[in-house]
Amino acid sequence: MIRSGSLPVMATTGRGQPRIARQTAPMSNATALLVFAVGVWIASTSAHASAALERADSLWDRRADGHAEAKAQPEPIASAVEAYREAMRTAPDDLEAHWKLQRALWFAGHYATPDRAAERKLYEEAIAIGEDSLRVLASRVGGREAFEALSPDALREQVAARDRSDAAHFYFWHAVNLGAWARRAGLLQAVRAGVAGRMHEAT
Repeated sequence: MIRSGSLPVMATTGRGQPRIARQTAPMSNATALLVFAVGVWIASTSAHASAALERADSLWDRRADGHAEAKAQPEPIASAVEAYREAMRTAPDDLEAHWKLQRALWFAGHYATPDRAAERKLYEEAIAIGEDSLRVLASRVGGREAFEALSPDALREQVAARDRSDAAHFYFWHAVNLGAWARRAGLLQAVRAGVAGRMHEAT
């Protein structure tokens, strides 16, 4: 007879020969309820994050509404930027939300912000998000120290296949925003901030 528990016990086969069997103690009702609740929470959070990103994407598609030649109206892209910020707040470790917000901030600065100081602030926000994206990427390959020790080829192998496209987009938009910020900040400040080295790391 097999008793419930975590240790192997003797049982018999259909021919009466002994064999080793293992049976785990049944899950308590409280544990089962906890597992179910955690599963529901994860599913609802993921659905909420996806809905937030889908809403932001739909607003991004309207970024050129009302544009005049090469200048966009500020309101459509501002709505997209805020929606991507909300998507990031909902899922702070989602690399897709990271790079799409970086892209939207660059567009807002480059095409819809006539004031140079305000444009520069948008690039600075995008760069800060890029730095946080590095944290997210590092957490997926064993931490910052391990991340910094990896060559580009080794990093590509370490990053999960599902994350590679988002990581590539992030690096691209991080470099674009660094370059845009340097153009507005001026050569001296760009040198002091080490922009050239940071762009090299991003590319």
